[in-house]
Amino acid sequence: MLDLANRLDQIGLEIKIIDMGGGLGVRYIDEETSAPAELMEIYQDVFSGTNKRIFLEPGRSIAANAGILLAKVEYLKNNFLITDAAMNDLLRPALYKANHQVVPLLEQNMS
Repeated sequence: MLDLANRLDQIGLEIKIIDMGGGLGVRYIDEETSAPAELMEIYQDVFSGTNKRIFLEPGRSIAANAGILLAKVEYLKNNFLITDAAMNDLLRPALYKANHQVVPLLEQNMS
């Protein structure tokens, strides 16, 4: 990205800001993410000595672990528990096969 910005500078298209975008990684279960301090060290190594402003978006890392989805089990259908929550409430498992912990709020005997 810095190489591209430098080449554009050379032809008269000055790039003042580089937005690294994306956001910081969020650890859910066993996923590995880089610590913000590690990323800053890398960015400092890469961008030191340039006159570019670097933007980094924190993204979901600010609030990803601050929420919960509370759903009621409506009934059992074959081997599936049918809840009052839908895919639009938590889309990540369907889209990315993301793993989110599911725990009972109330334990009941379902026999």
